[in-house]
Order: sequence, then C-alpha cells, then structure tokens
Amino acid sequence: MFGHFYNQLNAKITSGVTAEKLFAVCYIDLDHFFEIQQDFGCEVSEIALRSIHERVASILSPDDFLSQSASDQFFVFIALENLDSNLAQLCEFISAPIKISDYLISITASIGVHILKEQDKSPDHVLRNAIEACIHVKHEGGNNLHIYDDEAVLLRRKKREIVDQVIFGLENHQFELYLQPKYDLKNLVVIGFEALIRWIDPERGIISPAILLDAIAGTEAERLIDEFVLEEALTILKGLHKLNRTLSLSINVSPAQLMSPWFAAQVELYYTKYPILMEHLRLEILESDTFKNLDVFKSHLENLKQFGVTLSLDDFGTGFASLTHLLMLPINEVKIDRSFVTSIDTNEINQMIVKHVVELAEKLNISTVVEGIENQKELATVQNLGVHAAQGYFLTRPFPSSKLKDWWAEQLLNSVL
Repeated sequence: MFGHFYNQLNAKITSGVTAEKLFAVCYIDLDHFFEIQQDFGCEVSEIALRSIHERVASILSPDDFLSQSASDQFFVFIALENLDSNLAQLCEFISAPIKISDYLISITASIGVHILKEQDKSPDHVLRNAIEACIHVKHEGGNNLHIYDDEAVLLRRKKREIVDQVIFGLENHQFELYLQPKYDLKNLVVIGFEALIRWIDPERGIISPAILLDAIAGTEAERLIDEFVLEEALTILKGLHKLNRTLSLSINVSPAQLMSPWFAAQVELYYTKYPILMEHLRLEILESDTFKNLDVFKSHLENLKQFGVTLSLDDFGTGFASLTHLLMLPINEVKIDRSFVTSIDTNEINQMIVKHVVELAEKLNISTVVEGIENQKELATVQNLGVHAAQGYFLTRPFPSSKLKDWWAEQLLNSVL
C-alpha cells in the first residue's frame, strides 16, 4: 500500500503540481498506541485504527491520497486551501474520542508536515522531511503538529554538533578558565578575579564562549560546563588562598543554573569541605528578564548565601527591571554594564547614571564594580564618581589561570620596584 502512495507522490512532484497551489505531505504517528493495544486488546485497537483511517480519509479531496504504512502510522498527501485551518482540522479529527462498545477512547498523534515546494524533486526527500518533523514532535512530548523548516533543522543539527564538540573538548582538556583581575579603585590593588571560560581548540585556537552558550543551553554539555567551572574555581581559590587570603574569585552563572537543585547541592558540598574558601567565591548573575518570579528566585539566592558565597548582579542597567532587582534580591555587589563606561569621561548622562547607581548601592550596603575600563580618562572618571572597584583591558587583560602564580609573583616584584 505504501508503494502505491510513493508512486502517486512521485507523479505529483514530477508533474509540477506544486506550482499551482499549496500541498503538503503529512506523516502521522499515533501516540502511545501500544498502550491502547495492551489496555483494550487487539480487536478494540483495530476498530480504533479503522476509525482514524476513515476520519482522515473523510477530509481528503479527490486528488488527495492516504496510506497506512504501519499499524499506527499514516502518510497523507493533502491539498491545503488554508494552511492553518486544514492542518488544525486534521488534528481535531484524529484526537476526537472514539466510542467502541462500552469504551470511550482518546487517541493523540504526532504529525510531521512537509509543505511541497517547486524545487522538490524527490519523494524520498519529502517523506524524510515529514518524518523528521514528526520525530521533532515526539521529542517535544507528542500530541502536536510541526511543519518541517530547512533552516530550523540545520540550526538544530549545528547545535547538536556544537554540543558534541563541547563534550569532546571537555573530555580532552580543551577548556580553561582565564582570570580577569579586579582592582580596588582607591589604591589600585588587586582584590580579586573574574573567571572567564575559554575553549582552546587545537585547530581553531581560542574560541569565544558566546558561540556555544546558546547552543548548549538545556543540554548535557551545559551541565558538564557548569561542573567544570565550579570545580576549576575551587582549585583556583585554593591557589589564591595561598597567595593572599583576602582575594576573591567570581564565576558567571545563569538564573536557571542558580535555581537548579544540582547546583545548590554542589555549592553545599563544597561549603562542607571548604567553608573558608567559599566565603571568597562570588556568583555573578547575568541580569535578565528571565527572573520571571522574583520571590522564588530570591528564595533560591538566600538558600545559596547560607553557604558563604557572595552574590553579584552582572551587567547592571541592561536588564528588564534593574532597579527592582537591586531592591529585592539579596545581592552583595552590582557590576555596572560596560555600555555606561564607554567614553564616560565625556558622556555626562552616563556619568549621572553611574553616580546615582553608586549612591543607591551605598545606601543598600552594596559594593559597585565597573567593567570595560579601556583608558586612563575612563579610570579617573569612575574613581571620582565613587565606584568601589573596576576591571578592564586598560588595567589588565585576562590571562590563563595556569599562569596565576607567575602573574602574582610579577605583580609583587613590580610593586617592590
């Protein structure tokens, strides 16, 4: 039966019918049909399948056609007068309850759709796309419809490649934390560092984390990266503690990471092992409108603070509700976004903004840090505005954490000279 469908589809494609109006090939896979067979038996499930087949067939025009390729899977070629309404009708017809004897059975389906285009030349390509769209629905939990999108599929494949590359890179020690020194602006001494993850690929060199963070979000690779950063941070803190017991280390964390039970458990574990070190660990939270429930988020932060860590609000001033976050969240430090620092020596509005942030932070007993200092004039301006600390390329560029001991020795030597 499927062979006949394949031949019909091939005839439609080669005839160029797709240039005249909108057509689609749908792949329908009934959800959890095996469970229906187990619960109601073969006879009832066969009646249910025939009912589904008849419902789908009832909405087809004379030029449309249908094939039941397996017990609970169907291929449909259908003309679409209206894309949304036709496909919505298909979903409704399948999901409507079926009355069989004393049973009322509800069946849902995962439906993958390929909209035929003039450039489509191969039935295999069209069918494969419809199946791939259906698989996407299955991965999302089923009971839905998805239209195949070439660009979206390519993007998913690219993201999958990045995830695999990141996992391989971690397994082969290609990741390292770089350190960006943070200076006290009163006397320009180093008071801590920010840890920045870098991917050192043997062929491509140093790769910016910006190209991988979105791709690995919500994947195993993201969790492995989080584990790596936290473990490396503790190793670096041990080294800092030997050099100078007042130095702090900041790591960047996302709101989702902070609300993860795994992350809280890891922080608690490290606090149990290294309570003194954890007092010097700062968690930098990227300010974001993803703080959807501030009360819940606040409770997670308060839970983390009991393990000694310091909380810092990163990129302050760029988020959805900066002032609300500053007032409500139990943070210790605010990092003023670099967009307010660029040319601050000549930009009076930026000066005013930074000044007011500093004054408000001081009233709330919150320290302030500026990022992105790139010249002497910017440094002098933020000093005059009362900012507590700063970091930026003008002060020191990030360097590999493996060079920390040598870098610190050089700083001490320069201070003596």
